[in-house]
Amino acid sequence: MCPFRPGCILAPQQGYARILVNWVPVIPNDDGSLALSEQLHKELSHNPGYQGLTILSMPRWLKADMSLDATHALITFAFLDEDGLHMRSFLSHPPSLFGEHTKCKKFESKQLLHQCKRCHALGHKVSQCLRPKTLVVCAICAYGHTTEKHASLCPTKQKHTSVCCSCPVSCFNCKAKGLRAARHIITDLCCPLRKHYRTETHHSSDTSDEEQCSLDALAADVPMAQSPVPTSQTEEVFAPVL
Repeated sequence: MCPFRPGCILAPQQGYARILVNWVPVIPNDDGSLALSEQLHKELSHNPGYQGLTILSMPRWLKADMSLDATHALITFAFLDEDGLHMRSFLSHPPSLFGEHTKCKKFESKQLLHQCKRCHALGHKVSQCLRPKTLVVCAICAYGHTTEKHASLCPTKQKHTSVCCSCPVSCFNCKAKGLRAARHIITDLCCPLRKHYRTETHHSSDTSDEEQCSLDALAADVPMAQSPVPTSQTEEVFAPVL
């Protein structure tokens, strides 16, 4: 039985680098289709910085079903870059494609957003929590009672001005990171720490297993062109080769 889902490929972990190339002109082929990976590869090969690269994932459009009005869009590709010199070269001297200059940014993936219902930490589910199963943490004060019982069990309830808790709220995840203005409870959707994670993408019923596997894998903070270009991203799942 294959341990990986369809569409997965193996890539080295050491030296693996992925880049986003923005402001790439969208020039359809005679049949209206977008340039294929081979065409993008050939176009990039005219740039000295691309020549001689060990390509781990061929260049492709970040999203194939872009708007008909799009004039520029993003492409992405992965390459071997053990010393980081190739990435620095791309960032300082972006390649030209189809006669126009582009802009480059390193592809930074974000961890999928989960919040543990046991310890309230971000980044893992309760099924992955390493804390004792008997642990109970109030999302408001971090003491050992359920959030629902906070009003009656708040450690400073003698200071309450009403039946409900009137204590200043704070996020102990933010406090642990040294953020002073943590004036929200730990489960608040406005918590600034959430920006470091990506939210799960919901897929339509006709999404293929390969596309779904790709969409769930990675997301990035992408510098978008001002033209009506695609906004969602897809990516392969890579199993690191140690």
